[in-house]
Parts: sequence; structure tokens; C-alpha cells
Amino acid sequence: MSKNVPEENPQPVRSPVAGCFILIAIVIVPLFVVSFAAYSFKKQTEGFASFSEEEEVHAPIAPITDAGPITQKLTTFEEAILAQQETHISLNKEELNLAIAHFPELEHLRGLLFITEISNGTLKAQYHRPFASTKNLPEILCRTLNIEPRDHFLHAEITATPLLSDGQLFLKIKTLIPSRGEVPEQLIQGISPHLMAPDSTEHLRIQKALSALTSISIESNTVVFRHSPGITPPSGQAESEKLAGKARHLVALGALIFLLTVILFLLILAKRKRFRK
Repeated sequence: MSKNVPEENPQPVRSPVAGCFILIAIVIVPLFVVSFAAYSFKKQTEGFASFSEEEEVHAPIAPITDAGPITQKLTTFEEAILAQQETHISLNKEELNLAIAHFPELEHLRGLLFITEISNGTLKAQYHRPFASTKNLPEILCRTLNIEPRDHFLHAEITATPLLSDGQLFLKIKTLIPSRGEVPEQLIQGISPHLMAPDSTEHLRIQKALSALTSISIESNTVVFRHSPGITPPSGQAESEKLAGKARHLVALGALIFLLTVILFLLILAKRKRFRK
């Protein structure tokens, strides 16, 4: 009598091609990431070199002649704020440049900003800003990417508007004309509003005055700072929280799409496995 010998389940044949594809992917993906990063860095430095200067030339600094009138003007304004009175102060371009040159709280703006005109709701100024230097990069990196090791300084004429948010004074650049070349519009839009007064414990006096401001505007050829008791100062916190909420929703949506994609991929693999059996 013959015995029934159960048939063994044939083992699925593993294709060596699949293993080759995996190894190729392991090599190509990191190589692509590194190559793309190197290409982006090279394009960025070439872009900076097209409109920047190698020599550092600071913006003019106003000569300090008589700071008595502007000091008295600011003191009167500060005293009215402390007394919780409705008050404002108007400063023209000469007074603003003198304030930058004279007051220690604005020392960081010397050589960086020199206001040339106030009109049509904007400030026009000479602007100096250093960009990322390639001078100290490793020599092998410069040779590999064909990057010229040099400093990058931006000397430009700008138009900007003053902004007040959360007790801080900012300058938002609208247009920028460099001394040479042309700055891409995307870069101009990406420049963060410039902080006009330092946020530090060394300058508590100016911080208290700024935190009490309720509005800032340009009227005729002056910048007008106002304090109105009972009015809430402008704040960008609400808008920031709104944007953060949208970002969280997008991240959650992306995670959900990724999870569904993984589940679908696993289902397809399981179906193919059953089909082979």
C-alpha cells in the first residue's frame, strides 16, 4: 500500500534583481541628497556674489552737532507716557539719523542704516548688511564646488515701512536696489523685518517706551509715534498662533496621508503574496 506523501509548499523564488534595486536605492538616495544640497549651496553663493561687494562700506553716520533738542523732545514724550497721558512725537529724517548716531540704545544701527527720505508712507535709506562669507570655507570644498572664497557685503538703497508689534519696533523692507547686480524678489520677500531696538536688559528704558506705544505711522515727512491710554498695542501673536494652527493641521493631514499610503502598500504586498501561493 502506497503512502500518501503530502506535497511540500514550494518556496517562493526570490529574484536577485529586487536585491540589486534595494542596494542601488540605498546608494543613490543619499548621493542625490548630498548632491542637491551641494548644488543649492553653490547656487546660493553664486547668487550672493552677483549683487554683493567684497569690500565693506558702511552706511553714513550723521555728525553729532546738538543733541539737546531731540533729547528734550524724547524726555517730554517719555514723561507723558509715564503719566498715562495721550501723547505723540514726530521725528524727521535728520532727527532719526541723529538719534542713531547719539543714543547708545541705537548703536547697533550705526553704519547699517542712514535715512535719506521720508515720503509717501515709506522710508528711503542707505543700507549695509553682511551676508554669509565663503572666505573661511575648507579649501577642498571650494575647489570641489568651484566656489570663490570671499566676503559678501550688501550695499543698497531701500524703501521700507516701520512696524510695531508686541512692544518691538521693526523695519520691513519693500524694495532693495543694490550697488551692483540685482537682488531676486524671493530673497527680498524672505528678509525678516529688521529689529530697530535691541531686546535686552541693558536697554530697559527704551523697551518700556516701545512697549507703551500704541501706533506708528508716517505723516508728511516725519515718523509719528503715538501713545493712547486704553488702546491695546498691535500684536502679531494672534496671527502667529493662527499660522501655527494651520501648520499643525497640515502636519496632521500629511501624517494621515502617509499612514494610509503605508496601509495600502502593505495590503498590496499581502495580496501579491497570496496570489503567488
